[in-house]
Amino acid sequence: MKRAFVFIFFLIASISFSDSQLWKEDFKKANEYYYHSDYEKALEIYKKLYAHGVNHPNLLYNLGNSFYKLGEYDEAVYYYEKAVLFYPRDEDIQKNLVKARLLLKDKITPMKKTFIIQ
Repeated sequence: MKRAFVFIFFLIASISFSDSQLWKEDFKKANEYYYHSDYEKALEIYKKLYAHGVNHPNLLYNLGNSFYKLGEYDEAVYYYEKAVLFYPRDEDIQKNLVKARLLLKDKITPMKKTFIIQ
């Protein structure tokens, strides 16, 4: 029984180690795309990592940066705010969050013209 427990423990540990190595490799690949200004490919990998349960503050920050570079400021704000929960005093996250919030456009639809409003 003890052997089975030890075997299962090491099996689980090796699987989670290989998973962490895989996400780090994907994260590096996404960072390379980002560095070479291929924000769409970087974002695709970052989103895949996030969908697989990786909830690391650097991933959240990079998701925010990628959305920001692609002009999707509402999504950028969302991920910057999630990153702030991990690092509330990080100046880079705070600065990017402020910039993204300033670029948000309110979704106000103009009123129809009526006989009162012309």
